[in-house]
Amino acid sequence: MFSNDFFIALNAAIKAGKLIMSVYRSDDKSVSSKEDLSPVTRADMLSHQYIVDTLSETPWPVLSE
Repeated sequence: MFSNDFFIALNAAIKAGKLIMSVYRSDDKSVSSKEDLSPVTRADMLSHQYIVDTLSETPWPVLSE
């Protein structure tokens, strides 16, 4: 019923959520600025990179902020 890509994406989302929570449980709550000066956290960057890396195994593009 579901394709392998679905499970890859689902597992990426679950793992990214765990990465986010590990940052929020840590003492490192650092925030930096993107080019447009909007804030981005370490959790944002880690989860984004994990999702991009994981979904590179699929034919699906990634659109991210």
